[in-house]
Amino acid sequence: MTPRKVAVASRVQILFCVDASIGMTVSLTKLLQSSRLDPLRPGMRPEEVMTLLGEPDTTGGTSRKYPQSAIFVYGTLEFYFSKEWPRALTGIFWEPGSTGDLRVPEGWIVEDWHLQAGMPQASVVDYLNAHGLPYRDLSPSEALLLESGVRISFEGQTISGLFAPQCEPMPSTRAIP
Repeated sequence: MTPRKVAVASRVQILFCVDASIGMTVSLTKLLQSSRLDPLRPGMRPEEVMTLLGEPDTTGGTSRKYPQSAIFVYGTLEFYFSKEWPRALTGIFWEPGSTGDLRVPEGWIVEDWHLQAGMPQASVVDYLNAHGLPYRDLSPSEALLLESGVRISFEGQTISGLFAPQCEPMPSTRAIP
């Protein structure tokens, strides 16, 4: 896999590394609607993620009991994996309060990422409302929970994190008479 640079369609500064033929596109609206970054899928094994994205910039989440990395970091995005077998993708996290504006591997296309470090909660709410994205205010915990399961956290009325859980939707159930 030879990484190639492709055009970036965003106001946000972009840095990162994926084979451009994969067509990895980061869309904030799609992530907030579905909790997904295509072509990543819930439950992907770390090896599958590395096949798509290449070696992570850094890794973490190890211990004596769990010597394999449970966190892969690409730019400012963190990909979380279950520590026990079968190891699987469980979440994607962006922490602008610590890592700054979104940075992704070279070759990714950022379609519509409008969240930025230091963005006030009122501006995030305006974005959600303008894009028809229903949410629940989890005050006093200073967080918004979207229907997709994505959680946007705030510290002092400023965005501090976005967590997109990566799990398969539960099958619909009905009461048994």
